[in-house]
Amino acid sequence: MRILTLLLALICTSAQAEQLIEQDGYRVHYAAMASRDFSTKVARQYGLNQSARSAVLILTSQKLVNGKPMPAAASATGTARSFSGHVQTLELRAVNENGANDLLTEFEVLNGEVITFDLSILPDGAKQPLVLKFQQTFYPD
Repeated sequence: MRILTLLLALICTSAQAEQLIEQDGYRVHYAAMASRDFSTKVARQYGLNQSARSAVLILTSQKLVNGKPMPAAASATGTARSFSGHVQTLELRAVNENGANDLLTEFEVLNGEVITFDLSILPDGAKQPLVLKFQQTFYPD
């Protein structure tokens, strides 16, 4: 079973409106959450650090084929910036499971901290990257 995709779907439907961007026939779903929100089993499976200062960003890339989303490998680069000016370069790694391609990375947060994400996501076959910018407040404690 695709644990990350299921987790992403639950986050998108329970916490707020679905988080995605769509451009030129590609779609990227995204979610960021405290690493403690993952079960110990899932954290261990994906090598995630479950500390009070750790959060995770997950991206799932899809290509729209006749309007239907199909898994698409992608690469991404980006930063996470706090209001205090602390910038972290995000090193997204691919997680391939059952034909789907997710990207994930960990980053540091403080309780109540607002993080601004600036990402460039390039799905395989895309002519130009999808640019994603969003803010999120974290409460990992």
